[in-house]
Order: sequence, then structure tokens, then C-alpha cells
Amino acid sequence: MLHYLCPLPYVALSLAAQEATWLQKLLADLRIPTEPIIIKEDNQGALALAIAHSRTKHMDIRFHFVRKALDDGIVDVVYCPTSEMVADIFTKPIPRGQFEKLVTYPNGTRRTCDKSY
Repeated sequence: MLHYLCPLPYVALSLAAQEATWLQKLLADLRIPTEPIIIKEDNQGALALAIAHSRTKHMDIRFHFVRKALDDGIVDVVYCPTSEMVADIFTKPIPRGQFEKLVTYPNGTRRTCDKSY
């Protein structure tokens, strides 16, 4: 059970760092060279907790895994504004304009489905 004062975005960031660590170890076992995995975070509070190494009394120690992953060079956590968070199309209702912006590839082409239902 999570501690009631534990900020959930920081917990999610820690879990993402655990998954990234597992992926890095798998790729190392397969002898595939890797770079730090970039985790995009839109919560500035969670980002500050991950980067700042100050003591936080109310945080369970297991959620500071992201700090170790940052120090070990396994992950790199970067700020991404909510308006640019592509994962939002899967997790929350968003306006049509923002949806269309997020499903457009960086080169300007759109992801489309050829099938008509």
C-alpha cells in the first residue's frame, strides 16, 4: 500500500525507472549497446523530487529508485509539457485539435488507418 502522502506522479516515475532498468539489463544480456532511456515527465514536482537529493521524510525509500537510476546513467528524466505528452491520447480525453497534433509524425505525415469500418 502506498503511503498517503506519497505523490503519485513520483511513484509512477519511479516505476518507469524500474522498467527502464530491466530493459537496460535485458539489452546488456543480449549484448546490445544502449544509451540512457529518456523518460518524459510532465509533473514538475515529481521531476524536482527525482533530481534534488534532499531528504523527504514522508517518502518511502523504495520510491527513490529513480534517483539511483539517474545517478547510474540508466535513465534521463526530462520535462515535457502536458500539451506535448503523446501518452495522453491513451490515458485521458483530450480536445480534437490536440489529438490531431499528437498523432502527427514529426515530419508532418499523419498516422492513418487504411481500413474503413
